[in-house]
Amino acid sequence: MEHEIEEIYRELAAIKDEEGRLTAEARKLAEKRALAYKKIRELGLEIINLKIERDSLNRRVKDLKALREEKKKKCGETIVQIRDLKQKVKEAELIKPFRGMRDLESEIERIDWIIQTNPLPLEDEKRLVNQVRLLENQLAVHKGIKSLKDQVKNLNKEVETLKFEIQSCHEEMLKVAEQSQTIHQQILKASERIRALKAEAEDLKRKYVEARERIQVIRSKSIENLNQIKSYKRELQEIEERERAERLSKLQRELREKALEKLRQGKKLTFDEFKILSEHGEI
Repeated sequence: MEHEIEEIYRELAAIKDEEGRLTAEARKLAEKRALAYKKIRELGLEIINLKIERDSLNRRVKDLKALREEKKKKCGETIVQIRDLKQKVKEAELIKPFRGMRDLESEIERIDWIIQTNPLPLEDEKRLVNQVRLLENQLAVHKGIKSLKDQVKNLNKEVETLKFEIQSCHEEMLKVAEQSQTIHQQILKASERIRALKAEAEDLKRKYVEARERIQVIRSKSIENLNQIKSYKRELQEIEERERAERLSKLQRELREKALEKLRQGKKLTFDEFKILSEHGEI
């Protein structure tokens, strides 16, 4: 039975080692799971910040698109104005005087000088004044055409500026949209990483629970072995007590037989011999 006890103690030592190993493993699994959830929280915060940035960029894209459409509309309206002005120029060209603008201006200046510097009969002055009025009307046609052409020129510049601004809006919109898409991809990657970490955390939790269950089984086995050892020790103690009682009984029988022999021979008894014979009522 002592051999069995030694075997159980060896088994207990192995169980203790296994429990220590599983406890260390469970601790590492718990630490890894805590780190996984910490990373999940960090990624969650990162996603929130990325979404804020992405939404801001998307609003910027929306604003740029609205601005581009506004400028396109303005450009279209301006082109219509240019078309109308060109038509007016074309119509005005039909009634344009044969004499050129500078020629008319020079002639008006010459006649004005005559009127201002020469004393003229009233009839001649009225004739010259009417001639100047006629020349001014012809000059007004030239000035009107020039004004229309200047307006066309300015509006063409405005159209070119609008086209440049439209292109700039479009390019910036594409750039911002690309940045938004890049951030969106980062959000998707972070979300995928979170899903992977959650799956990893669940697997770690499962392994942790399994390790704790194995530890509980081992501890139950350890308790069972300790109880077995106690049982064996009780049995050994009972055996030892029976053997001790048997030895004592044997010694007492031998002492009694020896005392009886001495008594028959008339020899002097020791105190113990006298006592044992008295206890059995033999003296």
